[in-house]
Amino acid sequence: MKEHEKDVQKANTDESAVAGHVFENGHRIDFKDASLVHYETRSYNRLFMESLYIKKAPNTMNRNVGKVELHDDWTDLLLPITKLP
Repeated sequence: MKEHEKDVQKANTDESAVAGHVFENGHRIDFKDASLVHYETRSYNRLFMESLYIKKAPNTMNRNVGKVELHDDWTDLLLPITKLP
């Protein structure tokens, strides 16, 4: 979360989809009241869950599909049991 907030403060629109969204659309993000969708300490699991959430909510400000390539069969199986944000 802090990484996104710093990117917005520095107007790092090339590297950050969040900063890009803020500056392209004139939106403001309330980082103080923002919350995590999922907390994961293990790196691969975190990247996996991030990819799954991106697939679950395709109309987000993400510029990619995540760092873990998910096969459609796994996505179809796991999406229904993944908590919605």
